[in-house]
Amino acid sequence: MKRFSLILLLALWASSQLSAQTFKAYLRAAENAYAQGDYYNAMYYFGIAHEVDDKDPEILLKLAESAYLFNSFSMADSAYTKLIDTGWETQFPDLRYQLAMTKKSLGQYQLAEELFFEYAGKAAGVNDSLAQRAVEEAQSCEWAREQLANPNKKFDIYSADSIGGHINTQHSEFGTYAMDETLYYTSFRFGSPLEEERPVRPYMKLLAATGDGPGELMDKLNDDSLHTAYLSYNREQTRIYYALCLYVNLAEVSCELYSRPVIAPDSFGAAVKLPAPINLPGFNNSQPNVGFDAATGRELLFFVSDREGGKGKTDIWYAELDPDGSCGAPKNVPGVNTLEEEGTPFFHESSQTLYFSSKGRRNMGGFDIFGAEWTGQGCNEPQNLGHPVNSSLNDIYFIVDDSQTAGYLSSNREKAIHYEDNSDYCCYDIYRFERLVQKLDFYAYNGCLSLQDQLLTGIYFEVFEWGEEGPIPLASGTSTEEEGFSYTAQYGKKYLVKASKDGYLPALDTIDLIAPPAGDISQRRLYLPPKMINLYAKVFDKKDKVPLDDVTVQLFEYSDQIAMESNTISNDFTLQLERDKKYYLIFSKPGYHTDTIQVNLDLIGDDCQIPLSVNMLKKKLIEIPPLSLYFDNGEPERKSYQRTTKLSYGDTYEAYVAKKEEYITKFTQVLEGRNRFLAEQRIKAFFEREVKEGYESLIVFTERMYEYLEEGIPIEVTISGFSSPRASNRYNELLSARRINSLLNHFYSYKGGVLKPYIRSKMLIITEVSLGEEKVPEEVREKLLSERESIYSPIAARERRVEILGVTINKENQ
Repeated sequence: MKRFSLILLLALWASSQLSAQTFKAYLRAAENAYAQGDYYNAMYYFGIAHEVDDKDPEILLKLAESAYLFNSFSMADSAYTKLIDTGWETQFPDLRYQLAMTKKSLGQYQLAEELFFEYAGKAAGVNDSLAQRAVEEAQSCEWAREQLANPNKKFDIYSADSIGGHINTQHSEFGTYAMDETLYYTSFRFGSPLEEERPVRPYMKLLAATGDGPGELMDKLNDDSLHTAYLSYNREQTRIYYALCLYVNLAEVSCELYSRPVIAPDSFGAAVKLPAPINLPGFNNSQPNVGFDAATGRELLFFVSDREGGKGKTDIWYAELDPDGSCGAPKNVPGVNTLEEEGTPFFHESSQTLYFSSKGRRNMGGFDIFGAEWTGQGCNEPQNLGHPVNSSLNDIYFIVDDSQTAGYLSSNREKAIHYEDNSDYCCYDIYRFERLVQKLDFYAYNGCLSLQDQLLTGIYFEVFEWGEEGPIPLASGTSTEEEGFSYTAQYGKKYLVKASKDGYLPALDTIDLIAPPAGDISQRRLYLPPKMINLYAKVFDKKDKVPLDDVTVQLFEYSDQIAMESNTISNDFTLQLERDKKYYLIFSKPGYHTDTIQVNLDLIGDDCQIPLSVNMLKKKLIEIPPLSLYFDNGEPERKSYQRTTKLSYGDTYEAYVAKKEEYITKFTQVLEGRNRFLAEQRIKAFFEREVKEGYESLIVFTERMYEYLEEGIPIEVTISGFSSPRASNRYNELLSARRINSLLNHFYSYKGGVLKPYIRSKMLIITEVSLGEEKVPEEVREKLLSERESIYSPIAARERRVEILGVTINKENQ
């Protein structure tokens, strides 16, 4: 084969020596080579012809196209630019588009983007489909520039030769398959003893390189008269698949798929051509790869074909394999193929990912490598692996090991060995890549600010990778007293780590390895806040600032009371609250306004204790009513039909609160779980807050009233009695009167009768209003037959009461 470096020298000689007849012979040779896909010789002959006649734009155009198709993009760039600069764009309106494609292949994305947009503006309305394609290509160029500026940090890529051995040559090496310590690959550089064409055309052959050694021909597989390429093993390594190909013209080959049983390492049974419809006469069938569908438990044979029924120029197909090696009907892989070319499939079993190359998707130029998750019936949306996996030229035959830490690809990128010195064309080299990794050690500590040096053990760690649709679980484990939890992460990814332990809130840590981190990130500390927080509350008189004892605090989560506590000897409370919740605390004390405080534990950060100072405002006498005083069912004197009683309210109160446990038992016995707990809390709250607080408020009210009377200030108190509707109206009227009378007895007997003179002199007037059962809620009436609901429920119990409705104080003396 001629060397392209001779073109200029020979062209100078040809310009003076060639006759018209010889010139036409070169043109015929160029056209013939072009027609048969021999773009190297087409470029060579059109180059000579152009030097003879540099005025003919058709020859220069053919030279540009041949150079582009042979991947000699520098020559194509010069030729297309010359055609545009010499005014031939009117005759050849797509020149600017072709030049833009050439610039893209050279990696000159900014210039290519501008040329694409220029072409799209001119072609609109003339060639709308190519104008639209130009806009898409311009967008690809913009994306490619972003890739160069923000390369994929997952990979460190270098020539396979840099790890030892002699694999890459000035010819093309590609189609790797790695197994154990052996790398199998195809090289396009061998002659055939049966080749009759002159010059002799190169043939593809299979080679194997073990360890750091050079590649050696697999003589037991290679066919002397045919191309032998694209080796792949099945899952159990009991069968190989490969392709045998022949030339269909000077440069183009057509392949068929074969299989062989594996007898022993480096020993194979007879070759068997795969039957139709895997191999179809008249179509190219090549690049086999065997994958395993984890969902179905079936092996799949992926291959590439230009057969009818596909989506584009070449498509990826697959067929199920039976255990005996027979194949099912091939199917076009959904979600992968485009109108352009797809090829070089590789199925990664552990991740169930199909890797392949495509020209039909947004790319950096030529074939780009993509990965797509296998769904069992096809693939999800393919993802471009970005730069540096992909370049402005062709990037193909991507494979990766089981752990996804290392693999190989083939590319004719700029760093590949060129076919000739000082040229920019040909050929494919094999590149090895490794995923960069970072070992991370995770430790968990107490999240309280005062305890952050306390190492926690028994922590359950979970590692996730951030995916487009959220975290993807990767690994998990539990730490011990001796060590934390370790994970080896890959650069180019973003991770989320979650640490959990009973009694603590989980902690999260994000590790972003998309870009190289600054500094040492190997030691990771996660702080787990305890779930429970101590609330320390102290209660004071708002005016005098003196500590208040005998205060009751009720704790609510949403509308449910979950705790109640009273302190009769001091002013402080300690409550355990659960982090990340909202609570309401109601502080109450007879004779004081209640104080409601909201505590939002979503906002406390890493604190594990909260100090709280509560200042309660003392009520004035007229602010104490309305004041409710509660009675047991039928009391005082259950069976009496008298209007009066000898008992004071204090007597009935003591007997009533002694029955709290009975009320709890009777009201909750038919309930279970949370409903029983909440019902129990309601009864406790009724007795502690309403019954007890009512009596204590009565004592405060009476004391305050006595203070006013001693100062000569007249007072009028209005009271009313109530009863539940379990008996007749007459009985209830008498019962309400007895309850009012018990309150009067309280006033008469208070402190040995200190109020009696004021009652007799009418400085203290007590006005009675008896309402019987007139104000009883309807829901109480509806459940009269249920003892639980009509006696022991808080709703019914609240109807058995006497109310101090109000107090009037002489205004002149107020």
